[in-house]
Amino acid sequence: KNFKKGLYFGKNCDILYIYLKLFYIIFKGGFSSKPTFVFVKRDDNDLGKIEETVMPLALSAAKQLGAEVYDIEYKKEGKDYYLRIFIDKDGGVGINDCENYSRLISPMLDNEDPIKDNYILEVSSPGMFRKLNTQKHFEKYTGSRVEVKLYKSENGKKSVTGTLKGYANGTVTVLTDDAGEKEIEKEKYMYVRLYPDIF
Repeated sequence: KNFKKGLYFGKNCDILYIYLKLFYIIFKGGFSSKPTFVFVKRDDNDLGKIEETVMPLALSAAKQLGAEVYDIEYKKEGKDYYLRIFIDKDGGVGINDCENYSRLISPMLDNEDPIKDNYILEVSSPGMFRKLNTQKHFEKYTGSRVEVKLYKSENGKKSVTGTLKGYANGTVTVLTDDAGEKEIEKEKYMYVRLYPDIF
């Protein structure tokens, strides 16, 4: 088994995550039957292929819980690889949903073994400030308030906030709070996320 189970079960479980993460750091791989890590350099295309490979398994597990897979992320942070599966459903996702989903997806990943590296599995809700990564995300949340995080400052600002008006070929259109409608090309922004006006 090449992943460490149960390290994180959602946004409502931050304290448990911290304790388990500290335990992992101290005991070096206590959650894995393969404590020796071997890492290979991967490019973005490799990581994207892994996400695509895992998606059918993730969808199957979500269907059993009456949930949906919002997104999958596989990335390296420091010395560790992380497989993050974000699930959602009507009424929102709680810690029990994340725990149940983890128990379903874990044996599937074991049996299919789609990832050859050692990695840490995390299951959580995408949250209130969820990132919009796919065409489906942008279509679903058109008309919602968003923040577009820029690579470089424009007019002294590193982000643009406003109402999402459209998305096409990576270009996002936002009715901004202070400068009217603005089109922002993919190469100019790091991410787009929901930015509800809750304060």
